[in-house]
Formats: sequence, structure tokens, C-alpha cells
Amino acid sequence: AWARLLAEDPGDERAQSELERLAGARGEFGELARLYEERLGATFDGELGRRYGSKLAQIYEEALGDVDRAIACHRRALEFPGDESGPLGALDRLLEGKGAFTERAEVLEREAGVAVDAGEQAGLLFRLGMVRERELRDLDGALAAYREVLEREPAHADARFALERMLDHELLRAQALDLLEPLYETAADYAALTRLGEVRLGL
Repeated sequence: AWARLLAEDPGDERAQSELERLAGARGEFGELARLYEERLGATFDGELGRRYGSKLAQIYEEALGDVDRAIACHRRALEFPGDESGPLGALDRLLEGKGAFTERAEVLEREAGVAVDAGEQAGLLFRLGMVRERELRDLDGALAAYREVLEREPAHADARFALERMLDHELLRAQALDLLEPLYETAADYAALTRLGEVRLGL
């Protein structure tokens, strides 16, 4: 009965709640996933698409243990217009756990693009830089991400330390110096400036 009601009105939240309760009681999450897949495939409504995509992802991850399908459902949710932060955050977490670093870097970049707060953007971009540096060995991409962090938060200590590490790489040394020197000048950190001056003399 609840399934018929949901077919008639896919937005009926009571029907969804009852179906989820029954699936939990009977252990029939596979059937619930099949039902929600039908509703997701039939809707063009952005809010409903996001809701069913997220619900399906949760069922696949938590009840059925299928991380790949959970990831696919979060991606399907992103195909509908609306707030992207929830699905993107979930993808970030799942892809990190799976070790899918190339895909995770793409998600982090997209997360930073939709974030409104400069501090949140800086945090996401720093994580992007770390993934590029440590997991993908993309040092040019990492430096670009750290640059964007410091554009938003010039006092971001971890991004500064990351750029300090870049001084060990000959091809990136000049770029790292160009980014660090103005920051330490503004902070009147003369010890750091002296250290950077010695590095520049070796270029």
C-alpha cells in the first residue's frame, strides 16, 4: 500500500518513512533500494531527485555495504539543481575511504567552488593541495591550491608550511619564494625573510 502511495505521490514523506521503517524491520533494504531507484529514474523534480539520490546512497552505504553504488547515487543527486554541499561532502568522505584520490581531488575542487565562506574555501583548498602533493604527486597543482588558500587566508599556517616544503623542489622554488616573501614581509618575520633570502641567493 505504501509503495502504491509513493508511486502516486513520490514526494509523500510519510510513505517514505513507513517504507524505510518496514525495510528496517524486515531487512528488505534491497527492495526499498529498487523502489527508490524507480522513483529517482522517473522524476525531473530537482528537490525530489536530490532527496532520492541521497536516500539511496545512504541505503547502499549503510544497509547494503555497497560503496560504489553509494558513490554513484551521490553523483546522480548532483545532476539535479540545488545545494551541492551535502552530496559533495559525502563523496569526499567515501572517495577518501576508497583511496580514489584523482576523483577526490575533483570533488574537493568543486566543493571549494560552491562554498560561500572564505574560511571554508581555504580549508577545502588546503585539503586539495595535500591530496595533490601527497597522493597524486602533482606538485604544480598543489602549489596552485596553496596559493589559493593564502589568497583567502594569508595567515593560514599550514599552507605556509606547505610552501616552505616546496622550497626543496628546484622547479618550484622561485614560485614558492614569490608567494612566501610578501607574507613574511607583512608579518615582519625577519628571521623567515633572512632564511628566504639565503634560498633566493642560491637560485
